[in-house]
Amino acid sequence: MLKKIADSLLQLVNNGVQIILATHNLFLMKELSLQVENSQGNLSAQFFSLAQEENGVNRVEFSTQCADFIITTRIAF
Repeated sequence: MLKKIADSLLQLVNNGVQIILATHNLFLMKELSLQVENSQGNLSAQFFSLAQEENGVNRVEFSTQCADFIITTRIAF
């Protein structure tokens, strides 16, 4: 299902539509990132990550590849 969503979004991009997407779904982000990488420069993308540090400071990271982000998981007991 996520591959179909990514394919549809990239089809829109190929037709000149700019897409701004907010998601918490890492698998969708990775699929989009892989397809952009495999396009050999025909597609471009920016991925943004927003996080709040433990000290309350907000952090913004961005990259052209999803894999550049450090994924952290907090587990509370």
